[in-house]
Amino acid sequence: MAPPPPAKPLIGPPGVAATVNGQTISIDRVKDLAYKSAGPNVVSRLITITIIHQEAKKQKMTATKADIDAKIAELRVRVKSQNPTQTLEQVMAQSGLSMADLRDNLSTQVELEKMVSKSIPSVRAVHVRHILIKTTEMGGTDPNAKPHTDAEAQALIEKIQGELKAGKSFSDLAKQYTEDPSGKENGGDLPVILPSSPMDPSFLEAALKLKKGEVTPTPIKSMYGLHLIECDSTSDNPTPADKPLFAEALKNYKQQQLGMQMQTYVQQLTKQAKVVNYLEHGVPAETPKKAGVTAKPAKSAAK
Repeated sequence: MAPPPPAKPLIGPPGVAATVNGQTISIDRVKDLAYKSAGPNVVSRLITITIIHQEAKKQKMTATKADIDAKIAELRVRVKSQNPTQTLEQVMAQSGLSMADLRDNLSTQVELEKMVSKSIPSVRAVHVRHILIKTTEMGGTDPNAKPHTDAEAQALIEKIQGELKAGKSFSDLAKQYTEDPSGKENGGDLPVILPSSPMDPSFLEAALKLKKGEVTPTPIKSMYGLHLIECDSTSDNPTPADKPLFAEALKNYKQQQLGMQMQTYVQQLTKQAKVVNYLEHGVPAETPKKAGVTAKPAKSAAK
């Protein structure tokens, strides 16, 4: 069943915002109150939008119709996944915004993302397995997996390395030997690893250096114990199964970096811009309501 169309806005008499028991509230009164209460914040937002558009034009990175259409398509998918009976237009109407408003907002977002993306370096991702022989207590559900001394852990690692050389698979050895509870069932398999992954630094550094099919030649010591790491695949040399995993992980990484860097980038642009904000120190005492009437000038502040 198709969702009902959004309700059409009620058009009132010219210059009238509302009536209460026959008494009118004028549009001018609404504008005056809105201007006094929200004017400075609105102007600050418009200053930021203008700065972004100017810089995007300067860098030849303005948003195209195709860019905005792609963003709207993503939003439609998101809205449908959250509520299959609701359309994007209905969500916008509930927020008091039109599709034209949405396109304006997305234009600013697209341009900012384009400019900030230039400073985000490409990164390499890896998909690895590991075998842990623990030397410190890390919890878990296996009561027999007690921490080893460093010498005991090293001896076990050497035994595993010997079995690897004899032709046994890393996955099977992980199921047999690893003391990471989460790796017993999946052969030591870990999610895609990126430079930003929240992992032990020594483990992370060693994993990211591996090439497809390589195993760390010596054990890697982490806060938990000793690890052997095998690289199943890398983002620059992916297996068919790993290719979509890398694409999703790298997309999420880029979005994360954009979110972290955009505010700083806007602050830098604002510092460089010559801005005179007449509302920064308060709303002018008089607001022009008719053409030809000049407002009382406010103090200006150049940035």
